[in-house]
Amino acid sequence: MKFKKITLVLIIIFKLSLINAGNILVFGSAPEYSNSEIVFKTYSDFITHTVTDIAKCKVSDTGNFSININAGQDVPLFTQLGVYKAFLYAELGKKYEVILPPKQDKSFTDLINPYFKSREIFLQIKDTSEQNLTNNIKELQIDIEKFISQHEREIVFRRLRKSKIDSFITFLNKKYSSIESSYFVNYKKYQLGKLEYLIQYTNPGKLINKYFAHQSIQYNHEAYMMLFNQVFDKFFDVFPFGKHRTNPVNIINKQRSITALRSFVSVEFPEMGDSLVDLIIIKGLYDAYYSDNYFYEALDIILDSLSSKTNINQHKLIISNIKAKENWLAKGSTAPPLNLVDADSIMVNLKDFRGKYVYLNFCTYKSTACKDEFEIMQKLYSKFNKKMEFISISIDTSFESFSSFMKANNYNWTLLSYKNRKDVIIDYRVKKYPSFYLIDPYGKIILSPALMPSENFENQFYGILNKRT
Repeated sequence: MKFKKITLVLIIIFKLSLINAGNILVFGSAPEYSNSEIVFKTYSDFITHTVTDIAKCKVSDTGNFSININAGQDVPLFTQLGVYKAFLYAELGKKYEVILPPKQDKSFTDLINPYFKSREIFLQIKDTSEQNLTNNIKELQIDIEKFISQHEREIVFRRLRKSKIDSFITFLNKKYSSIESSYFVNYKKYQLGKLEYLIQYTNPGKLINKYFAHQSIQYNHEAYMMLFNQVFDKFFDVFPFGKHRTNPVNIINKQRSITALRSFVSVEFPEMGDSLVDLIIIKGLYDAYYSDNYFYEALDIILDSLSSKTNINQHKLIISNIKAKENWLAKGSTAPPLNLVDADSIMVNLKDFRGKYVYLNFCTYKSTACKDEFEIMQKLYSKFNKKMEFISISIDTSFESFSSFMKANNYNWTLLSYKNRKDVIIDYRVKKYPSFYLIDPYGKIILSPALMPSENFENQFYGILNKRT
């Protein structure tokens, strides 16, 4: 019996040591959210802002929840709670009892609005006796926003006196002098850098040397990367290259050489190390995808070359995220998975239809436009159902009502609900309802978006069949 007690004590101590050593514990009680899933997310990198799930849990029947997050470092987290996007800046080894906002689900209008923006809030931490990173960052942001608001006119017309800026910086340094968190100290440093950049307190060259030269790159620090992205925004298009006669556009489009591009940036910034030069190039190439001045093929070639030559895993990750983002839903790319349930609660995925084309659409039976397309789609279904699977994904709040409507009108193709995996709308970048996609028999995208039935999709599909036979 004693041995069992000692073993139990050791297990508890071991688990607590894991939390203290490298984990973050978030817990609380929110009866409103009972049986809901809470998913904490972060960004895998701060250039593409690719979102990754870091931890999740299900709220109990009584509303209790507990999430153990293995982050490995202090980390900015966020979770989507209905209409809210709630942020938590978490430090390793800390436990946070949080208070969730009053539950407010997205309305049907919110769900079908592709431009809906969540209300951004900070998660409230119950124990305020101890300073915490989230509250400190929230208060710092309020201080900076207040200063900008008070001096907005002077900033716009570049008439803000240096003495006022110096006084504000002194005020902030004094106010937060007792905070020892290295994440916060750096957060304040780089937020002030953003302020300097905004009001042109320091010329760009000096500001770059002040905040980036001879310093380690903080890939996962939000404020560092925010300043980096701001300073090097659209780098190859707008930066005033003073030491070059060569246009970077020619290096990228014609030479397509990472060696030439490295040399170009290094000459302009001799104080920068090789790693920072490469990060500047990666950021510049990422922005170049959204410029009309560059060939996509050239950007792909240089990024692939850089990825093969670098030993920095974070650079490889950012490049991989860039390529994934730019090729997402591109012709020939693998269609995102569905993992959605039908009216019988059976899980359905695209691989279930291998060997057939898939004509996929996102819709709501409450939309007149969707109803009009269903009528024409019925004729297509009658003609092509042996060669092509027809799938309608409902974003209706009541899937039962949607299914009843479809069956009442003899629309007998596959009906799925998005409710068990709402991210499918993000995966397919749905911007309107209805939206259509065509996927080949091997699960690859053919058309994104595809024509709607009313836009003569039938002729388009005949053309695809003729090319492939």
